[in-house]
Amino acid sequence: MPTTFRVLDWIRFGAMVKKWSECSAPEPATVRDLEPLAADGIIVFDPGYDLSEPVICIRLPPASAGVNLTLPDPADISMDLGVGDYPLPDLYSKQAFQGADTVVTDKEAFRNSRIADYCVSKCS
Repeated sequence: MPTTFRVLDWIRFGAMVKKWSECSAPEPATVRDLEPLAADGIIVFDPGYDLSEPVICIRLPPASAGVNLTLPDPADISMDLGVGDYPLPDLYSKQAFQGADTVVTDKEAFRNSRIADYCVSKCS
């Protein structure tokens, strides 16, 4: 069974994804390389994780290379999910909904959170 994890701190995880993307931090090659994020309270592994399992990082070409389209897998769009079936990460309730200001005051933090959400939801 593949190792899975939950993001606890979307802002710091998004910032880490940006560092990997910018090559200012080495990309993780195995689950063992993600352990510091767990130790820092950024992610938590589900039970039974395998430290030697490889981590797959997909690098998209830069926007300057032309128009980039990320197409969903046909299986992702073939079923009707209905209302409320997509579990939004807690970053939305904390930063965008349930009485929060409609103006995001820390745009970089919100952007990092969205990057993390996309990375986990669409890239895994």
